[in-house]
Amino acid sequence: MSPLKYYPPLSDVVSAQDLPDILSFIKEGIQSIFDDIYYKDLQYSKSVRGDAAFYSLDIVSRKRLSIEFPGTGIFLVLNPDQQNFNISSFPITVFWEWKILRYKRFFDLNNFSFSIEDFFNLSISVFEVSEIQIIDNAIRTFVVPQSSTTSRIEQFVNDVNTLYGTSISVPVNPETELEDLVYDINQQAGDTAYLSVLSLYILTGDITEQKEKLNILFSTYIPHDIGEYIRDLLIPNAKATLELSVGLEFPRNMLKPVYDESGINPFDSSDTGTPLEVIPEADDDGNPKVILSFGEALFYADTEKDLVIIWSWY
Repeated sequence: MSPLKYYPPLSDVVSAQDLPDILSFIKEGIQSIFDDIYYKDLQYSKSVRGDAAFYSLDIVSRKRLSIEFPGTGIFLVLNPDQQNFNISSFPITVFWEWKILRYKRFFDLNNFSFSIEDFFNLSISVFEVSEIQIIDNAIRTFVVPQSSTTSRIEQFVNDVNTLYGTSISVPVNPETELEDLVYDINQQAGDTAYLSVLSLYILTGDITEQKEKLNILFSTYIPHDIGEYIRDLLIPNAKATLELSVGLEFPRNMLKPVYDESGINPFDSSDTGTPLEVIPEADDDGNPKVILSFGEALFYADTEKDLVIIWSWY
């Protein structure tokens, strides 16, 4: 209850570097803000994969926010703190989740253009599709032999050679044919099997056709629209609550606080006394004092919903 009690700045536990890159536009100014915000009763947890975090704490105003009713010694106090009569404290909770961090820890949304190429490349990373798998999917899905005597894999080799001007041969060993194709494309075309599939079978036709081909290619991994799935990963979600309360503080010549029925000081659980006896004054300000809370508002914000305010009067 001492007015000199130390409260650490929020920057001690949350720095600008802890914020996901989606919030990069505020990172420069956020550090100075955190340096001037103080807290207590912090609890937090982070997911193992780094894609979500939860914080619960009280933001501290080191100068109590109160107004005296002139000449009465009665104060109207905003968010009176239960342990320290010299401050106002604001309970808040913050939860954020950014699903893409499950798959790419240092993903930068500023470098994502939402093009078909970017959706293709990100899907490769999210589903951990190998070059062998992408060729196999493409051959099964898109390759159409030009004659009845041409197999799908022969047609794929012809398509690759036409695209790059190479002379890749049809693999002779059925057990390693896909591995051999990946190697030959990397060596002769100087490109990856991923890009060869993208260029040959995805980036053809108009944008609607390209999206449909992308859905078909990755339908093994996700049965519905791949674009919607990736967008869901890219959009961060956040939820936050803020509690506001109002109380009337009375001078001790009007009302005096007492120990509860168990003899515990409601303002300091380490202090005990006789049940229902008056708690002695703790300092020159006459603390502790009786504060009657009569109103509370809970502000709830959600990126997926509207702002909600819940009022409670008692």
